[in-house]
Amino acid sequence: MIELATAAALVGTLLRRRTREAAVDLARRLRTDARRHGAAATLGIALGVVLVGVRVAGVTLETALPGVSPKAIASPLYLVLAVGLPALVVRRAPRSDPAAASVAVVLGLGAGFLADFAALGVAVPPDLIAHRAALLAALAVVAVGCAVADRATTAVGLAAWAVGLALPLANAI
Repeated sequence: MIELATAAALVGTLLRRRTREAAVDLARRLRTDARRHGAAATLGIALGVVLVGVRVAGVTLETALPGVSPKAIASPLYLVLAVGLPALVVRRAPRSDPAAASVAVVLGLGAGFLADFAALGVAVPPDLIAHRAALLAALAVVAVGCAVADRATTAVGLAAWAVGLALPLANAI
């Protein structure tokens, strides 16, 4: 009986004119925002998919080709990540709002990093978390620079990305 009364009150509320108008206005604003931020959302999803796809490809190839050195498999895949991720940002961010592009980079690639960590099933050292956060920040700067067509900002972000990738190679992290 209480559930029926609650449902009746809800239906009565939804049928009110102002409620209908508010719902229509909300739907209109959501459609506008979806159009405006669609490119940024696509960018974020693509970054996460590329990262996870490359990691899955690496594990699959190492399993399928046990006689091949893991470094021979990882080298070209690392190049895909090192060059491909910023290239994807440079290509897709100019179609986005700067704030939306930077948020999309952090959320999309950050989700990819989290999925990678979860797949490893081991404790992740704080230094590695800090390193990944710095890489996210570097690509977010690239996204903002590209979105506002500011070459200097884009160059700073790309330089930070390169330094971030070089630090583990130099055993600094």
